[in-house]
Amino acid sequence: MKYFSKFALSLCLIVLSLNANAANTIHFATEATYAPLVYLDKNGSISGFEAEIVRALCATLKDTTCELKHQGWDSLIPSLKLGKIDAIFGGLAITEERKNQVAFTKPLYASSVGYIIPSDKPITFDDEGLMDKVVGVQLGTTMEHYFHEQYPNVEMKAYASLQDALLDIQTGRIDTVLGDAPVLLAWMKGKPADKYRIVEIPKDQIDYFGPGNAIAVNQKNTALLNELNTAIDTITKNGKLAEISAKYLPKAENTK
Repeated sequence: MKYFSKFALSLCLIVLSLNANAANTIHFATEATYAPLVYLDKNGSISGFEAEIVRALCATLKDTTCELKHQGWDSLIPSLKLGKIDAIFGGLAITEERKNQVAFTKPLYASSVGYIIPSDKPITFDDEGLMDKVVGVQLGTTMEHYFHEQYPNVEMKAYASLQDALLDIQTGRIDTVLGDAPVLLAWMKGKPADKYRIVEIPKDQIDYFGPGNAIAVNQKNTALLNELNTAIDTITKNGKLAEISAKYLPKAENTK
């Protein structure tokens, strides 16, 4: 009887160990300050368009759970390269510079980039129109690199977060903010009607931001990359991606 109890206990431990190993956890990270793309809801949970996409992707993966973590933008790629997390997302444009550091999945959606300006202070986006103007961007983003290259002689102010830049346009400290159009549109909600409008960057310049926004993984983790790409194909074919897009990214009327 005593021998059987030890044997049964050992067998249970083996089974539990096998079950634990069978369940895979993917650790995702993002900076959740980009409503409606990704943000912290009233309960402190990571929500938004891309958060729902990530969860939909994970739902297609067998024996896999996903954890979503909020951390600073500048720390995302370094953490990924060091193996502290498995994947990053949240307004992450596929660019040649980033492809030297990380591996990207297929695009989740096309880039949509624009300037937000006060409606009573029209600006033309050329060297003459931007003379004596201050343009806000988020530090370390594709928008920062784009504006610096496009308008090297125009004053640009880089912020730790896009929300800080948007606070400064409200107080008149800067004249415009360059960012992801869906994020700018979400910020405009609740503001007085017609107080702000968005001017999208020229169509012939959108290629600067790559083929779209995606999830990034460590360059060595080809297995995870393949899993996520297969999952993207699945939610594209079954209509889930289109359903989530329609929920969070409605067509804007005050964008031109």
